[in-house]
This record gives sequence, C-alpha cells and structure tokens, in this order.
Amino acid sequence: MTFAALRHLGRQNTARRLYSTASVQGYAAQREAVREHAQQSSQLWFKASIAAIPILMLASYNAYRLLKEHEEHMAHHAGETHIKYPYMMIRNKASERTLFYNPKVNDLYDE
Repeated sequence: MTFAALRHLGRQNTARRLYSTASVQGYAAQREAVREHAQQSSQLWFKASIAAIPILMLASYNAYRLLKEHEEHMAHHAGETHIKYPYMMIRNKASERTLFYNPKVNDLYDE
C-alpha cells in the first residue's frame, strides 16, 4: 500500500468514528440522564428548604420560650445568696475569672 492509500483509510475511519450515530445517541442519552437527575435533585432540595422554614420557626419559638422561663426563674431566686462551702473556694489558677465566667450567674465568694 502506498502512503496515499493509508492516509485515505485513516481519514475514512476517523470520519466514521466522529460522526457515527451511535456516539451521538449515546451522548444525547447521557445528557438527558444528567438533565433528569438535576431536575430531581433540585426538586428534592426545594422541598427540603420549604420544610426547613417551619421547623426553624418552631425551634426559634421554643428557644425564646425557654429563655423567658429561665429569666422568670432567675428573677424568682434573685434575692437568695449562695452558701459558702469551703470546697467551692478552691482556686488553682492565678486568675479568678476564667473563660466561662459570667458575673450574673457565677458568684465569686469573697471572704
């Protein structure tokens, strides 16, 4: 075979492979599957986000209600003093106020 004949065969095979109907149909089927999956996923997330709104509202209401109950409870016990037990005065650090110190809730027992 001559070089021209081989080149002609190479062009025919390449042209057939690039424009074959099987590859075009496979690509179209793949794109359609991706499109259907994207549509199903977007519908799922839309439904999930619609369901999340009432759940977040109920959780916010519950947190607000618990906060108010706690404030009423703390107001009821506002005048009481803590009993100064000796084991509660153990201080192993130089600082008396730690990261979690809250002056409204925690009482530093001064002697």
